[in-house]
Amino acid sequence: MAATMALTLSGDIHAASHARSLADLLLSRLGVTGQSRADLTLMISEACTNAVSHARQPGDIEVHISVGQDECVIDVGNSDGTFDDAQLHADLPDPCAEGGRGLPIITALADAARTVHERSGWVVLRMVKRIVRNPD
Repeated sequence: MAATMALTLSGDIHAASHARSLADLLLSRLGVTGQSRADLTLMISEACTNAVSHARQPGDIEVHISVGQDECVIDVGNSDGTFDDAQLHADLPDPCAEGGRGLPIITALADAARTVHERSGWVVLRMVKRIVRNPD
């Protein structure tokens, strides 16, 4: 079974937890295994946190989740975000640093990740991951 979910969330500190919870519910109902759900919800959480933290100005973020038979595509975007593909390949920060781990975590978990600029003023992080489903 395939499904799509689109969310518009206020760009505040609660965005990541709301997106993570709703995504986990969707993935669970579609029979995606716990490990696949854990990886995907961590990716969503990190991407939403990044979108909120690095927006040039406060505003909504958009999350689009498309679940196919064998993979999940997640888009997380915001207006005027400061983000590019080079940041996806950054090294982990110093162990004592307070931040800077989100994008390396996403890169490690995703099968593919890149930025997409489909409309003016918006930057979207597109993440693709193969999924495993529970046997029916």
